[in-house]
Amino acid sequence: DIRVKTDKTHYQPGELVNVELTSSLKGKPVSAQLTVGVVDEMIYALQPEIAPNIGKFFYPLGRNNVRTSSSLSFISYDQALSSEPVAPGATNPSERRVKMLERPRREEVDTAAWMPSLTTDKQGKAYFTFLMPDSLTRWRITARGMNGDGLVGQGRAYLRSEKNLYMKWSMPTVYRVGDKPAAGLFIFSQQDNEPVALVTKFAGAEMRQTLTLHKGANYISLTQNIQQSGLLSAELQQNGQVQDSISTKLSFVDNSWPVEQQKNVMLGGGDNALMLPEQASNIRLQSSETPQEIFRNNLDALVDEPWGGVINTGSRLIPLSLAWRSLADHQSAAANDIRQMIQDNRLRLMQLAGPGARFTWWGEDGNGDAFLTAWAWYADWQASQAIGVTQQPEYWQHMLDSYAEQADNMPLLHRALVLAWAQEMNLPCKTLLKGLDEAIARRGTKTEDFSEEDTRDINDSLILDTPESPLADAVANVLTMTLLKKAQLKSTVMPQVQQYAWDKAANSNQPLAHTVVLLNSGGDATQTAAILSGLTAEQSTIERALAMNWLAKYMATMPPVVLPAPAGAWAKHKLTGGGEDWRWVGQG
Repeated sequence: DIRVKTDKTHYQPGELVNVELTSSLKGKPVSAQLTVGVVDEMIYALQPEIAPNIGKFFYPLGRNNVRTSSSLSFISYDQALSSEPVAPGATNPSERRVKMLERPRREEVDTAAWMPSLTTDKQGKAYFTFLMPDSLTRWRITARGMNGDGLVGQGRAYLRSEKNLYMKWSMPTVYRVGDKPAAGLFIFSQQDNEPVALVTKFAGAEMRQTLTLHKGANYISLTQNIQQSGLLSAELQQNGQVQDSISTKLSFVDNSWPVEQQKNVMLGGGDNALMLPEQASNIRLQSSETPQEIFRNNLDALVDEPWGGVINTGSRLIPLSLAWRSLADHQSAAANDIRQMIQDNRLRLMQLAGPGARFTWWGEDGNGDAFLTAWAWYADWQASQAIGVTQQPEYWQHMLDSYAEQADNMPLLHRALVLAWAQEMNLPCKTLLKGLDEAIARRGTKTEDFSEEDTRDINDSLILDTPESPLADAVANVLTMTLLKKAQLKSTVMPQVQQYAWDKAANSNQPLAHTVVLLNSGGDATQTAAILSGLTAEQSTIERALAMNWLAKYMATMPPVVLPAPAGAWAKHKLTGGGEDWRWVGQG
């Protein structure tokens, strides 16, 4: 038997609750292991207790007869609907005043205390304490336990949190510039004809109102002229004693549609004016001076991309894998968050897969695209390698099945990228590389294509928009040269065509082209930083993710740089990619 006892039956919010637990067997104290929870009783109004009595659970009655039952009784915790048709019930409309009854204020806390492991002493006693939350409700204390001999028991007790006088806001907290808020609040009273004083403060001004309350909810209009953002506080006094106090932050936002803006600011010693537009909000300060910071900022931007197609999901898995590898402690809270995001995006890819594990843009019906399929498999391989999920080598071989069928109709750039991923995954692709090299040799006789002036915008996507353009073919040529060198194979492409391709890729304004050139000829920190600086949020996610992944090895050789913290009301915030930014938390 488990007995639960509190020092009082009623508490005010913020009071310390003392709970005494007593375990006994046949009236004699016994030591036992207990688990105790204190839960808002309204939770059980939404969903009755699922767990059966602990005694019936561990020691159910054994039966030797056969009984027939319907599996429908197990659906939705014995709440299955009858299959027999019934007449619709009559409506029972309520008056408007009944529908709009004001409820007591509640904090977003449904569990006041949780003690997963308590042990009673030889006298069968155990104690614990907790602070009563701000919710005004009835609380249920449930204790379940087992002694050393395997005997079980449970006990239950109830207590209330209440106040004779308390307040609750009855107004929005966000307004548009030019609005004239009708500020007000409710005061709840348990007695009739209660004399009280209400003191409200806003923007340095204090207002005092003397009131006489009736029993129940009393709506009080506030007299403050609120025309700006700030903290509004209210204090309820009776006989010179503070009975309750609440506060809320009011915000006035600009009428125009919010647009995210980014600007570069050269910082010097002393004060630096940021020159922000009026009504600017969510102000963040990130360093873009060092390659490490540029790299991390791009990682975080990719992770925050909201779209859920194959391209974007794979483009999130790549930076998440890089962020996981950069963590020093894989048991930290940040590591758990990143691992969960990796698992969620891997699950998203599985949901997008079609027959034969082939992929279309959004998982719609149709023949899978070889390039999208390879991208999804490659992103999943990167994530699996990062978090230590092992698969047989034959498993990843399926990535090349659709490539073998569609290679002849694919752009050269897509073919080169697929084989670059396959080579990184240690898949057998030498024969496929020879076929790609021969295709480039046949295409490479058109050297005039490589001499055309490139006028494309830096944000245009080579992979998605113009995969068959002369620049895309040049990038494919340079990337294939790199792959052949790693595979110790010779190219059949004429040297002058290769040189044209290399020059065209190196002289373009595309970060992906510069990354491929860097892989082919090697580079240093300066070149890496220049490529990273050219990555923008307007560029396609797949090209940014590829550039980040291929440039990651150059980041490991760069010494870290510690930047000074900005002075003022700036708060440091850790980002998913391992970097940090500073967020404005001050006024104005």
